[in-house]
Amino acid sequence: MGDKFSFGNPRQLRKSVQGKPVQHERTDKIAGLREILALDAKSSFARYGIAMELAGRGDAEEALKEFDILLANDPD
Repeated sequence: MGDKFSFGNPRQLRKSVQGKPVQHERTDKIAGLREILALDAKSSFARYGIAMELAGRGDAEEALKEFDILLANDPD
């Protein structure tokens, strides 16, 4: 298999449509994770994902709130 993609870097894994990369909005990820939380309010996976997405976009205050909830629900 050729070196077309580097699987270590997610930014290089974007699909192309008519030669233009398709970029997903971070809010789409957060919305999807919030849907998981609607089904399971104690989902550590979803809560962690939301916190990391918020931190990644520079919203430290909201990220810390999510991490606090995560730790309260799942101290391990």
